[in-house]
Amino acid sequence: MAKEQELIELLAQHVPEIASGAVRVAAVAREPGYLSKVALESQENDLDQVAVCVGTRGSRIKAIVEAMRGERVDLLRWSEDPQTLVRNAMQPADTRAVVIDSDQNRAIIFVKTDDRALAFGIRDRRRLQVASRLTRHEIVIELV
Repeated sequence: MAKEQELIELLAQHVPEIASGAVRVAAVAREPGYLSKVALESQENDLDQVAVCVGTRGSRIKAIVEAMRGERVDLLRWSEDPQTLVRNAMQPADTRAVVIDSDQNRAIIFVKTDDRALAFGIRDRRRLQVASRLTRHEIVIELV
């Protein structure tokens, strides 16, 4: 959890809306040095939680990535709905469908074969592992 807390503190330093509580970090999962996924929730209806974290011309997220020594930081919208959360966590892969098995805490996602590398991770399965930790679901990918 310390590695996730480090990123949350960094986000609060660079994004005033997080520091003020207007945007809440709902979940974080990291593979240090490689990839982080951050699920954000807006406390105000007219506030785009991802856009405020990206900043003008990407200024805020660039500063955060630089402080994380180049670690990629994916920002996504939080959802209480597991299907929506899993779909958001799997971006940039184009998820065609999501089936949630609540009893097994599993999500089966269907992606086009062309998006295989985006879903799993280009060199390894780390993108999938980080998304699974973020959503607290074992994510199983089916290619279509």
